Amino acid sequence: MFQLWIISLFIVLIVRDSMREPLLAHWLTPAGSAAAVLVPFAAVALTVHLLVSSRLRRLNKGDFNAVVNAELIVLAGRWVAVFLHATGVLLFGWLDLVRSLVGNVIVVDEAIALAPALIVFILGWTSFYPIERAMRESTIIRSFDQGTPIYPIPSRAQFVGLNLRHNLLLSVVPLLLILGWAEAVDRLIGWAVGLAQRGRLHGWLAATLTSEEGPQYLQAASQLIGVLGVFIVGPVVMRFLWDTKRLPQGTTRDRLLAMCRAEGIKVRELLVWRTHGSMINGAVIGLLAPARYILLTDALLDSMPTPQVEAVMAHELAHVRHHHMVWLAVVMLVGVSFAMGGGELITELAHLPTGPTPAGAAVQLAITIGAFAFAMLIFGFVSRRFEWQADAYAARLLSSQAALPEGVEALESPQGPPAAGGGPLISPTAALAMASALETVARLNHIPRHRPSWRHGSIACRQGRLQSIVGISVARLPIDSSVRKIKRVAALLLLTLIGLAAWPSVWP
Repeated sequence: MFQLWIISLFIVLIVRDSMREPLLAHWLTPAGSAAAVLVPFAAVALTVHLLVSSRLRRLNKGDFNAVVNAELIVLAGRWVAVFLHATGVLLFGWLDLVRSLVGNVIVVDEAIALAPALIVFILGWTSFYPIERAMRESTIIRSFDQGTPIYPIPSRAQFVGLNLRHNLLLSVVPLLLILGWAEAVDRLIGWAVGLAQRGRLHGWLAATLTSEEGPQYLQAASQLIGVLGVFIVGPVVMRFLWDTKRLPQGTTRDRLLAMCRAEGIKVRELLVWRTHGSMINGAVIGLLAPARYILLTDALLDSMPTPQVEAVMAHELAHVRHHHMVWLAVVMLVGVSFAMGGGELITELAHLPTGPTPAGAAVQLAITIGAFAFAMLIFGFVSRRFEWQADAYAARLLSSQAALPEGVEALESPQGPPAAGGGPLISPTAALAMASALETVARLNHIPRHRPSWRHGSIACRQGRLQSIVGISVARLPIDSSVRKIKRVAALLLLTLIGLAAWPSVWP
């Protein structure tokens, strides 16, 4: 969900650059525009703080529903911040005001324009910290009784810093790099076009730069290279932005690396993701093996028994094996592109205003918001099924090892009970290992089992799906069939999109 908010903030900036001017900026002075933007942000941050503080008082009186209420208040504050960012940039000219003060410096003006909304996010963590501390203090005695690890309670600064590194920077840094690259490419191509027009460049490059569509193709290709570069280099950067260390030598490391070898998946390193015990999670970052890392949080490794750790590891390996991140990018691309195309078609058929006029800008804004919302719905639909497939993959991998003795050797030669239809069956033990890992994640992260999740689905739903595949051949899992259909449709739409983009040059 956090990535959705950050992406929304950046899309607003992109939409502004496609407009001639903000819709209401000419009605306000620069001081008026600044006040119209900054005062509501301050009011949201203050309101969130006061409401969360009132929930802390209720928590101290024994009302544990106050924790959920406080979380919802912080979430609502973030949605309001995104809305205020959109109105400030698109209506009151906040980005234009920033550029009038600092200039159109690559990335700098956009970063400053994002700052008010990001500050609201940060202050939300600051306001929530007392509730986080109270919850941690309440679990110390239980941890003593159960013999589970006890982590030092972080200070407010450590808590906010942890969320900054593991949530905000995860999304903001790659997007700023992509945005900065795009701006630099635009300016470089503009400079090169000027040289070509003055006869300073010759040959193929000059012909391309002076043609009608050549600069657009160069720009698109260069921006694609930049995006790919960020995806390739980004994991290495994120490793150091996050608090990580190499998983120490031992049985756990040997078994997890053996799982990677058994599945033919190469990783650069297994990392412990140090969160001061605040997070039970695993993640895989990196599209290419030389820059691919698998991260398991400290609390996950300390709190889960070996079968559950292996289940989480198998789930992360599934995302690599099935190329889920690549397909999610494809789904997002075709979703936005076709939704935008549909919106423009409706605009043309309905004879709605277009062009660099206030009415035309309002129509374009509505199309962009609608396209993004549509793409997000499709993205969530596909993402949830990818998560279900990763859960099933974990159960499949653990089923193939269920009949073998404990040890690394077992992992390197997976076997399993044969199924009547060919291949092993999903065993109850394997499905239970993955389901219990999800249960542990929900319990230790204080996530209600039935709480819906836009990207992952609820824990209860995922556990139910695991139970439903027990006894089914690993070669005939229903979710695999569903995902194959999704990928075929996405691939067909991507080819159609490429064909439509190439149509003018192929058929002039």
